[in-house]
Amino acid sequence: SDVCSSDLRQVTRDPDAPAVSFAGEQFSYRELDERSNQIAHGLLESGLRRGQAVAIMLDTGLLQIAALLGVLKAGCHFICLDPRYPAARLQQMLDEVGPPCLIAGVTQLESHTDLLEQFQRNTACQVVVLNEEDHHEWFETCPRTAPEIEVSPDDLVYIVYTSGSTGRP
Repeated sequence: SDVCSSDLRQVTRDPDAPAVSFAGEQFSYRELDERSNQIAHGLLESGLRRGQAVAIMLDTGLLQIAALLGVLKAGCHFICLDPRYPAARLQQMLDEVGPPCLIAGVTQLESHTDLLEQFQRNTACQVVVLNEEDHHEWFETCPRTAPEIEVSPDDLVYIVYTSGSTGRP
């Protein structure tokens, strides 16, 4: 698509330019590209297949952006789980989507330990922990180059739940 090719051109043209910033931190185009590529490779190496859903429960920030892009680069789609939601709502979303993988931060796992343990017992979901404070992550040894996954404009990108104005999200 035009958006992807223009982003790729930007990474090539000016890799050290700021791509995204949040709360005083930033990733250059190169850092964002490489980190999202590593996450994509890590997901694929863990057995995730093109077209599968990945639940993401991370606080807003640079790591969340890299995870979202990494999921897309792996040819998958995502559902964002707001860690501030009640456990029952998160459980409903996880049960309905049934993602084979959940990416979460340490603080989110600590806040929802019972929910996540129960979900893992009842499904074959793999939980991938990303620590917002530590940059030595599970994906750090993965290649920094783009994975060889064909991504199409017709692919599903994300699943979003509305506020539930009908009484059910």
